[in-house]
Parts: sequence; C-alpha cells; structure tokens
Amino acid sequence: MYSGTALLKPLILFLLLFFQMQWVQAEPIVISYLHGTPNSFLGKALLQRIYQKAGIEVRFEKYTSALSLRLSSQGKIDGETHRIYSLAKDFPNLVRVPTAFSYVAPSAFVNKQSGINFKVEGWSSLAQYHVGAVQGMRFAELGLKSRMDSVESVSSSDQLLRMLQSQRIDIAVTGQINGLYHIKALGLNNIEVLTPAIEKEDLYHYLHQRHQALVPLLDKTIQQMIASGELLRLRKRLVNLMLDELVSIDSP
Repeated sequence: MYSGTALLKPLILFLLLFFQMQWVQAEPIVISYLHGTPNSFLGKALLQRIYQKAGIEVRFEKYTSALSLRLSSQGKIDGETHRIYSLAKDFPNLVRVPTAFSYVAPSAFVNKQSGINFKVEGWSSLAQYHVGAVQGMRFAELGLKSRMDSVESVSSSDQLLRMLQSQRIDIAVTGQINGLYHIKALGLNNIEVLTPAIEKEDLYHYLHQRHQALVPLLDKTIQQMIASGELLRLRKRLVNLMLDELVSIDSP
C-alpha cells in the first residue's frame, strides 16, 4: 500500500513542472543586440525569423557589447543575439546553440589620406599600426589580445569610424558590413576597407543556461532554414537593404 504522502509527491512534482512550463510559454525570451551595429541588426532580424519559425516568443533589447555580455552571463537577460564560437569558454553560464546562423568578417579600415595600403594577411598585418576597436567585440579582443593595452577602445562602430576619419588612429577594426554601412550612412568618403578581410568568424546564438531546454528546437530550426536556403536568401535581402537603401539600424 502507498501512503497518502507517497502519492502526493508525484502530483506535486507534476504541478510544479506544469506551472514552470506555463511560465516559460507566457514570458518572452529577452535577447540582447548591440546598439548601432549593422552586423547585430542583421543578426537580430535573422534570429527573429528563427524564433518565429520555432514558435517561441522573443523580445530584443539594445545594449553596448560589454554590458550585454555582463547582463546575459549574470542571467539578467536571457541571451545574446550572436557571438563567436569561443565565447562559451570564457562565459560558462552561456550555452551555445550548435549551428552557426550568421558570420562576421573582421576587416581593417583606413583613412585614404594616411597613405596606408597593404594586403591584409591576418591579425599580424596590423602589428605596426595604431589600432582602434569596439569594446566587447570578442573577435577583436582575441585577435589583438597581445596588444590590447595599446588599442583604442570605443563603445560603438560609428564612433570608431569617426575616430578614423579624424586620423586619431591608423586602422579601425570592425565587421566588414559595419564599416561599409557607416561609411555610407555618415558620408565618410575618406575611409576605405583593406582586402581581404582579416578572417571570417561564424556566429552562434547563445542562451543563459536556464534556457538550455530551448537549444535543440532552435538548432533544428536553424538547420532546416539553412537546408531550404531561406536563411541565406533572408541574409542577402537584409544586407542589400542596409548597404543599398541604408535602412535604419536603430529601429526597435
């Protein structure tokens, strides 16, 4: 014979799980994206579609790169739009969705008046120059880690390009799309990008570990969108909107 207490335990556990599931469905997932950053605007739009197809409600909030990482790793927001693969090593509270859904091409931008012009061959190509980068951009921090104490750090890509325009730095390192957008949007005609890109980094969606149960569904959705070509078509359309039509990247 089972006692009343023994029978109640499974029922209590079931009710706790039920109400927890109801809460998860009722509350949108809050994801950070980087203010004033075209590449993050692109990632946000792609991720919105991924969440929509997965049937998960999501809301996005704008932060600077460094603040975003601090809040997401502390669980004060639910995750990051996209970051590079190695982020999980330094932020163990963040869980990486296994399949990349976007990428960034870190590139070197120069002021034409400086006379600096060379073929880029990795991060070592920048060694002799005074470099600027956006604080919290992990690809730049890792690529320049041996000399970060001498790198000029700013809070946004447009601020970085304005600094290059005024020749306060020799080279601005930012994502290729970021730089090309701001050159057009801000009329910075003296700035050009060196080729090729320094590298190409795949970008992954990250969630705080308390939402780990969502990872398989999101990963399956990303894989399906890659296989159907939908993700690539959407990316191309968004890039054209930014670079050809200069769509606002500060829309909520």
